[in-house]
Amino acid sequence: MHIINHLLELIFPARCIKCAAYGSFICTDCLSKIPPAPENRHANAMWSYRDATARRLVTAFKYAGKTSLANTIAQPFYDFLLAECEEKMLYDTHNDLPLMIPIPVSRRKQRKRGFNQTQLLVKALADIDQGANFKPAPDILIKIKDTPDQASLSHRNDRMKNMRGVFAVNPRKHNEITGKAVILIDDVTTTGATINEAKRVLLGAGARKIIACTVAH
Repeated sequence: MHIINHLLELIFPARCIKCAAYGSFICTDCLSKIPPAPENRHANAMWSYRDATARRLVTAFKYAGKTSLANTIAQPFYDFLLAECEEKMLYDTHNDLPLMIPIPVSRRKQRKRGFNQTQLLVKALADIDQGANFKPAPDILIKIKDTPDQASLSHRNDRMKNMRGVFAVNPRKHNEITGKAVILIDDVTTTGATINEAKRVLLGAGARKIIACTVAH
């Protein structure tokens, strides 16, 4: 699927989903104009998911196999992350770099989709950072239960129940989380059920401090 998408892009050059300019799925100018997310108590989000351009960009990345968009999203997201980490004082007197942990998906969902979009985003962020500000840790948090997609559930209570007990810390990595600051990464937050459950598990495993950051809300 990814090879086919790449060939199609070579034959039919991409056009910006906002202004239709040739050259990329979204041009730099339109990317910079996506409105910021409203504040929410669960995570620090970069873009408003109510914006049509943000929704199309995230949907194409997550569901349409356009994995190269991880690099497109990572560029503005990286600057956003650094600002949030400084504001929330994630960098303190401890010498260890914060761990950057992506929200995991189930093995079944990853096999079906072919990738975990949040893991790809963490890799793209790590490529930009080059070990200066955080340490990617993609295999510390694991999903131990396969659940329906949160987007398929319309009620908050159903989403909260859907995420209970779905995450665990990899037993082989348990000692790596103790006393560490964590940057928890996800693509979209709505009710906060996924983020809150992941935080609960990581804090229970000994994480010292957690900042959750998402692409959109």
